[in-house]
Amino acid sequence: MTEKDPCGYLIIEPRPGKGTVLVKHFNNADAQDGEIEGDDVVAIYKEVIRRYWVSDLGHAAYLGKELSLAMMSMEHGFEYVQGPC
Repeated sequence: MTEKDPCGYLIIEPRPGKGTVLVKHFNNADAQDGEIEGDDVVAIYKEVIRRYWVSDLGHAAYLGKELSLAMMSMEHGFEYVQGPC
């Protein structure tokens, strides 16, 4: 994604000690304005959509891919580094 999403951006952090993934939402002024943490990436994805934290399909697809990678990193023991959008 080359253009900023008007809804802001997301930082995804696996929490291996807890077995969860944390998603932080920031507005385009770089202020954090919410977060979601859980162990079910589908539920996290749906909550992000419900909160209108993404505005286009490309950003939503990116989110799904990154959430899956973050969870897999904990399940299979590799380091997760969030990719560019």
